[in-house]
Amino acid sequence: MWKVEYRNMTSEEREEIRELLGDCSRVAWQPVGAVAGALISLAASLALTSDPGLLVITVLAGGGLGNLGAWAVTGGRRSALRDALRSDLRNGKVQVFEVVSREVVRLTAPGGSVAGYFAGIGGGHVMFIEPREWEHSRGGADRDFERLFPCTRFSLARAPRSKIDLGFTCDGEAILPLRDIPVASEKTLEDWVEDGDVLWTSLDLVERRLRKLSNQAPTLIAP
Repeated sequence: MWKVEYRNMTSEEREEIRELLGDCSRVAWQPVGAVAGALISLAASLALTSDPGLLVITVLAGGGLGNLGAWAVTGGRRSALRDALRSDLRNGKVQVFEVVSREVVRLTAPGGSVAGYFAGIGGGHVMFIEPREWEHSRGGADRDFERLFPCTRFSLARAPRSKIDLGFTCDGEAILPLRDIPVASEKTLEDWVEDGDVLWTSLDLVERRLRKLSNQAPTLIAP
């Protein structure tokens, strides 16, 4: 069972979105692009000159151009997120999912880390939940969220346009996942679903699709 409601943003939620908006608006240094540009420039320059001064100038110029190139590639995504955050601030509403679930499967990435969860929420629908830092963490343990989720009842609050996570609460009893499903990489999920997405499907069909993509059998959890 699940339902979606809307409420007004709190002052803390508005501040969080403003901070994210500021981060999106700030010109960032793109280290990967800068390093790639510098190396390419260095390789090309070595074929033409051995002058140390010219090589330094060429490497710096290549690094700058590489940084700009990387910014151009990522700038579109940042611009879209910036527009969505501004729209959320104007609307001033938060989308709240209230979910009751008895069946959850856990997705594991290579190395055993948790890549996400699919929760059956009734009516032929499942919801994807990403791992997250637990705001009530005890002692800063990284796995505190995994000790509390899956649970029989939870709520997810997010900004509707940007889909920024603004809060997650486990209100029910903790339950074990039905099984673990390995995925080839987290990129497999990023190309398919986002946190809080609701799909019209079943956990069995989700498992078949992920098993086909990863070409691996699921690892069952012992009772």
